[in-house]
Amino acid sequence: MKLMGFKSRDSLKMYHNIRPSYFIYPDEGKVKGSGQLSSALINSLIKKNKYAHVKFVAREGASMRFAALLPQAEEVNEEDGFVTPPGFHVIFLPYAEDIR
Repeated sequence: MKLMGFKSRDSLKMYHNIRPSYFIYPDEGKVKGSGQLSSALINSLIKKNKYAHVKFVAREGASMRFAALLPQAEEVNEEDGFVTPPGFHVIFLPYAEDIR
């Protein structure tokens, strides 16, 4: 994943979602500091009403796609405890000539 920039959430439309999205979250066991970095990025993006525009390659040998990283904040319910995890929804964006 390579960060290309940030855009307003208003510029992202429902018809831009061309296939099922992924959900990614930090893993402190594999990358030290990933939780703190993603938490700061999630809070900043939510506060500014923006999303991250990235180049995304799912695995080695796969083709590159542009994607939007929509932040999801952690929500905790007092009664049930943990409700929604913090992380990013990866929404794959269509190419310019892609007409649906």
